[in-house]
Amino acid sequence: MSLNNTDKLRTALQQIRSVEIIAEDLLHTRHILKHTNVVKYELQRQLALSNAHPDDLTSDT
Repeated sequence: MSLNNTDKLRTALQQIRSVEIIAEDLLHTRHILKHTNVVKYELQRQLALSNAHPDDLTSDT
């Protein structure tokens, strides 16, 4: 079974959340979370775009 793009993004977000939970018990938690936050933000941005209606993506300017 092949996952569509939205499912892949959701799976990636779940994996990032798992890394964040594991990182809470590590020595360099702040350093790890700083990097996972960037990845999580981008995944959330792409997920929002993939779920957006095409009319929502057109610019008024």
